[in-house]
Amino acid sequence: MTTLRPATNPTIMQNTPPQPPAWKEQTAVVTGGADGLGFAVARRLAARGVRIVLLDFNQPALERAQAELGAGTLAVQADVTDHAAVRRAIDGAAAQTGITVNALAPAVIFTDLVAKMPPEQVKYMTDKIPMGRCGTKEEVAAITEFIVSPENSFTTAFAFDMSGGRATY
Repeated sequence: MTTLRPATNPTIMQNTPPQPPAWKEQTAVVTGGADGLGFAVARRLAARGVRIVLLDFNQPALERAQAELGAGTLAVQADVTDHAAVRRAIDGAAAQTGITVNALAPAVIFTDLVAKMPPEQVKYMTDKIPMGRCGTKEEVAAITEFIVSPENSFTTAFAFDMSGGRATY
């Protein structure tokens, strides 16, 4: 009879991934977080117990978003095209080591901006998307939830494609 024992090889033990943090131990910095796609993402993550830092240039919209998301939400007025301002905002939010930085590259997402476009313009854009439609804010929030989730704690410096299959522009 053969007895199976757990591996005790130190190399294997060293390569065991750490336990991912719980949602409530995470902080998400959401650029453009005062409305639209950014706010949809912030709302979804806040529902998971994630601490939210909203970055946006629109102060009144930031105040409304912060009030809706509730206590613990930090709202920082910053122009995300100003890298120094973003760095200061992240530092001010007490970002810690172990931060993962990923991006989402969406195609046309149905937002208020798209809703105001002439239908022929929207058709022109969606005709180039193999899925044949706009993405939704909820889809953006869902993929972002995965991107920042504890289950995806090993991925960093990656751009997630959300183009409906459109590979060229």
